[in-house]
Parts: sequence; structure tokens; C-alpha cells
Amino acid sequence: MDVEALAAEVAELLETRLGVRGATFEVRVARARRRLPAALRVAAADLIEARRMAAHPRLARRIDGARVARAHKALVTHLTAVDRAAARRAALLDFLATTGFQILAVAGLVLAVLVWRGFL
Repeated sequence: MDVEALAAEVAELLETRLGVRGATFEVRVARARRRLPAALRVAAADLIEARRMAAHPRLARRIDGARVARAHKALVTHLTAVDRAAARRAALLDFLATTGFQILAVAGLVLAVLVWRGFL
């Protein structure tokens, strides 16, 4: 099992699907922390640990291949399903909804103060 190839594939998906850049896989995962669900952050940590262990010949024999394969599969499955355009649309709609509610709340407060002070 080539842990470096698996990590490189996930790193490429992090850049193309989430727009996360970084010099190493570890940096990309650190920058994508809040964009990944908790279970996938654990999977990414497993992949990082396997990469570190693969760098040492004696530790490389102790890598749990099934765990690394599960982590890789979970990350790839999630990242291939991410749609950047839909995420941007959702963020824009969230912003517009929040701003609209704030404008309505301020207008309501101004109207309440004007009625309370007797101007309306």
C-alpha cells in the first residue's frame, strides 16, 4: 500500500474541491479543518499518522492498511461529492437572509421608538 499516493490523491481533492492550498498534506488538512465533518477530520489524522509511520522502515510495518484504506475511501467519497458552486450559493443565500433579517429588526426597532416617542 502506497500511503503517499493515497495522501496525494486526497490532497489534490482538497485543493480542487474545497480550494484549500498548502505545501504539504498536513498543511492542507489543517486549513480544511472546519470544512470537514468530525469523522473525516479523524480519518485525515489517521492518514497523516500513516504517512509519518511510512517514512520510517520499522514503523512502516505497523501501519494498519485497512484503517488507512477506510480513511482514504471516506475522504475521497466526501470530497468528490462536494460542489463548490452549490456551497457558494448557499453561503450567499445565508448572507442575504441574515442581512435581510437584521434590516427588518432595525426597521422594527426604529418604528417602535418613533411610536413610543409619539412621532407616529
